[in-house]
Amino acid sequence: METLSSWLNLESLGSLASIIGFILTIYVFIGVRKIKQEFLFRVRLPSLLKKMQGHASAISGELANFPKTRNAIIEELAIAQVNIQSLENKSFGSMRSSLKRLRLDIENLRKTQNIEKDSIRSVYLGMNMVIQEITNLREDDKWRQGNG
Repeated sequence: METLSSWLNLESLGSLASIIGFILTIYVFIGVRKIKQEFLFRVRLPSLLKKMQGHASAISGELANFPKTRNAIIEELAIAQVNIQSLENKSFGSMRSSLKRLRLDIENLRKTQNIEKDSIRSVYLGMNMVIQEITNLREDDKWRQGNG
């Protein structure tokens, strides 16, 4: 009993309260960061989605004349890679892994010396898959908010 009463003094309780306060502060900080990241993602999503659709459309058009439009496709992929990186940094969960995979596919394709039409088509299809995933996410958000 004496050890319990010696431990339960004002100094020990103050130290315990400080530790609990510090843990709560970290928890709130992480929560606020997640909310901020998700908000930024949701706000930037429409404009970045339009850009992604523009990249996919441009690549699709360039594929018809592939050998002649090789440089234009590489340039479009470079710009798309930057926008995908931006989306990836703001995203979370499975969306983030899809974007990372697409970004790495583009990066690897751009490093290749002898780019083939099938490789570009594969990246184009990956881009369309991510665009559809983003579109589905936006539709899900509308339903979640009761606007769907």
